[in-house]
Amino acid sequence: MKEEIIGLLNITTSLREKYKRNFTLDGKLIGDIGEALAREIYNIELHPENTKDYDAFEIGSNKQIQIKSTMKGYFTFPFDHTPEFYLAIKITDTGNIESIYNGPGHIIRKYITDNKLKAYRNSYYSFTLNVIKQLNEGVMEEDKIKMRK
Repeated sequence: MKEEIIGLLNITTSLREKYKRNFTLDGKLIGDIGEALAREIYNIELHPENTKDYDAFEIGSNKQIQIKSTMKGYFTFPFDHTPEFYLAIKITDTGNIESIYNGPGHIIRKYITDNKLKAYRNSYYSFTLNVIKQLNEGVMEEDKIKMRK
């Protein structure tokens, strides 16, 4: 297993240098990978790490974006604020991403309020991919973060 661990560390070092993200193996790795993949696909620029509430902004419009990534079947949404824009992406086991939600955060917040959802320990709300996909169907094309050309 030692060789595999060294291989993982070499990969994360390479990603860290290329994307200026930590790419730590302690649970934050999927988030860092998702942010880097989103930057390659969407017309966005990433904020410095640990910027409060937002991960990126759209180039040109300056729309502030919170990016959430998963390889599982759910996403989290913040309890304490409503992101201006929320980008939820699923990373597939082939390394591609599937856009699950791309739009204003207030649409998700309205769903939370309308359905009287309970947050986990006043920290975040959890949504299945299907719920987020359904909410995405209501987002107008002009309200989505644009793809890179």
